[in-house]
Amino acid sequence: MDGRTLILNLDMEDDYAYDEAIRTLRTNIQFCGSNIRLIMFTSAMPDEGKSEVSFALAQSLAQIGRKTLVLDADIRKSVLTERYQIKGRISGLSQYLSGQRAMEDR
Repeated sequence: MDGRTLILNLDMEDDYAYDEAIRTLRTNIQFCGSNIRLIMFTSAMPDEGKSEVSFALAQSLAQIGRKTLVLDADIRKSVLTERYQIKGRISGLSQYLSGQRAMEDR
């Protein structure tokens, strides 16, 4: 994002076992090869932890210097901006898909 940094307000308790599981997932993905460009989390049911795990993995990858982009494609019930208290002007996926915003507007 052109050198911009996103600061998150995370009032979450440290959970060593969870953090270690995310680091293990990160390491396993790294063993898949250096050409991995896309990781998608999906399921048939709501509230199975897709957003939580994807965001934690992105944060873990960013901590080791990997560029990350989290795309919250849940148009009806986005949870990331509220859960992580992301401040500032946020454009949603539906705004880009409908033409209300352009990638150049970021």
